[in-house]
Amino acid sequence: MKRIGYVFLALGCVCGVFTLGVFLWQVYGTDIASRAQHDHTIEALRKQWQSGVDRPIDTQPPAVNKPAGKDDSTVVSQPNSTSTPSPDKAQYGKAFGIIQVPRFGSDYEVPIIYGTDASVLSRGVGHYDGTAYPCQVGNVGLAGHRTTYGRPFHNVDQLQRGDKIEITTATTSCVYEYDSYEIVDPSAIRVIAPVPNHPGKAPHEAWLTLTSCHPKYSAAKRYVVHAKLIED
Repeated sequence: MKRIGYVFLALGCVCGVFTLGVFLWQVYGTDIASRAQHDHTIEALRKQWQSGVDRPIDTQPPAVNKPAGKDDSTVVSQPNSTSTPSPDKAQYGKAFGIIQVPRFGSDYEVPIIYGTDASVLSRGVGHYDGTAYPCQVGNVGLAGHRTTYGRPFHNVDQLQRGDKIEITTATTSCVYEYDSYEIVDPSAIRVIAPVPNHPGKAPHEAWLTLTSCHPKYSAAKRYVVHAKLIED
C-alpha cells in the first residue's frame, strides 16, 4: 500500500508541475510568441506603406493561438446595428494600423487588426466591427488583452489626464488624448456607440474607446478608456 501511495503522490506532483507549467506558458509564453508576431506585422505594414500600397495585410496566429470565436475576456458585446460599414469579409483578421501609447513605454506599438475574436486578439489589438475608422468622426472601438498574448492593454488602468494615444494607418496619423475611464459589465455596448454612452446620438467629434478585462486575470468586468482626437 505504501508503494501505491508513493506512486499516487508522484503522479500528483507531476500533474501539479504540468498544470503550473501550462499556467506559466499561458501567462508568459504566449506573450513571447505574440510580441514577436506584433513586431513582424508592424514591420510588414511599414514596408507596404513605404511602397505606397494601401491594403490590409494578412497576419498569422502565433503557435499558441486560442480557438476561434469571440474573446469574452476583453470585448463588450457587439452592437446589432452600426453606423459605420463593416469591412469586407476578406479583410477580417488583417492588420491595417498601428497604435502607440507613450504611457506604456517609448517602444510600445501594437498592430490594429480588423475584428475582435480570439484569433485576432492573439495577434494584436482588435477593431470593433462597425465602429469608426481611425482619425474620423465617430468612435473607434479597440479591444486588447490585459494578460497573455502580448497583453497590449496590461496597464490600461494607468492612463491618466494628458496621456496621448497615437494611431497610424496607410493614409493618416492622428493623436487622441485621454478623457475618462469607466468599469462596466461585458454587455455595456453603449461604450462603443458613435458618441460613447449615448446610443443613437449623431457624432460630431472623433473618439477612441479602448476595452479590456477587469480586474486582471478575470473576465467579470470591462475596463474602458475614452479619448478624444486632438491632432490629425
